[in-house]
Amino acid sequence: VMPDKRSYNLFLYALANSRTTLENVAERAQTVLERMLMRYQEEGEECLTRPDLNSFNQVIGAWARARSPNFENGMEMTYNMLLEWSDRLQIQPDTDTFNAIMGGWLKSSDERALSKIEETFQAMEESYKNGNPSARPDRVSINTLHVALNKHRKYSGDKKEHLFSLEEKYGISRNYLSQNILMDSIIKSKEEDAPEQVLNILTNMEEDFKSGKVEMMPDPCSYSSVILAYSKYGREDAAEKTEELLARMWDLHLNHGGKAPDVEMYNGVLNAYASMDSSHALERVKELLQGMENGEIQGIRPNLITYNTVIKAMRSGNKEEGAVFAENILTTLESMGEKDPSLLPDNYSYTSVITAYARSNSSKKAEKALEIVERMMAAHENGNDAAVVTTHTFNAALNACAFIDGSADERAR
Repeated sequence: VMPDKRSYNLFLYALANSRTTLENVAERAQTVLERMLMRYQEEGEECLTRPDLNSFNQVIGAWARARSPNFENGMEMTYNMLLEWSDRLQIQPDTDTFNAIMGGWLKSSDERALSKIEETFQAMEESYKNGNPSARPDRVSINTLHVALNKHRKYSGDKKEHLFSLEEKYGISRNYLSQNILMDSIIKSKEEDAPEQVLNILTNMEEDFKSGKVEMMPDPCSYSSVILAYSKYGREDAAEKTEELLARMWDLHLNHGGKAPDVEMYNGVLNAYASMDSSHALERVKELLQGMENGEIQGIRPNLITYNTVIKAMRSGNKEEGAVFAENILTTLESMGEKDPSLLPDNYSYTSVITAYARSNSSKKAEKALEIVERMMAAHENGNDAAVVTTHTFNAALNACAFIDGSADERAR
């Protein structure tokens, strides 16, 4: 029994989508492709392993997902091979080819990454314009451009309008994911009216979903993005808007079949309140945590991020009461973590409690800082790998010591 093209392509697919820790997966895929080409050269048109477009796309995908330090070169090498063999094999790059290359450059830290993504998109457009219907840009293509411009801080009103025009040009319909990406880009654009823009996008998504467009159903990320915008931009009605959006998501779920809020959504709400400097916000954080712990919010249970966010909120109260509350949460995590390792406190948990004491009016902030550092070191020695003492931890403790009452000698001690 001899392997044929399908056998090789399945093997390439396995390599391209491998979760293995091996660092030479892309190199192995490249070797397989070269072996297929060599056999084709030797055997001619009767060759059972003649590569097709899928063969090249799988190898490009393998490079795009690779951990190799020079994966960008691998992508371009395979793409150039595809162009070199396109006439003889009667194949042309398609949308998947270009999207894979754009996706690879998206994860790259190379300073040329954004320009490479834009060049690849232009090559896709040119190929489509020149009569290659399989190279038509799609939703993934436009989403990648959105994320790339956002990542490289090049998103602007003009860029946004250009992307909208591309959607119209190629008949690309929007969905909840594209709108989430758009909202994220707007929030990071620092446009003055960003919160209002993303709220308008969410409102349109809700209306579209209610009218029957299932693909526009907002998810927890959609609502969390708007909540983040109002908090990040310091809107005075951020607290009210947070409660309104939470209620709107529950209404969409209960009365229209939308997605229910999940723990990530509630973590976003907690984070918004944690960023507000008010006693009301701190009390609301405590209420939400209590409701989650008691199972009052339709089965949503707090996770480590939930507890860390509550501890973070207690840092802004500047009162000993808040620091004590934060420490009590830390103690609870240490206890619960014995049965559920996912709840073991991490560096952020311990360091945030130290910061809460440092910012508080407690007269024992220095002693508490030292005590928590020692607890953290003991937890790490006892097997909690996440409780790593870092420079940030010691800086937080030193900050607590610097702002205690007493003489300079007492602070230095």
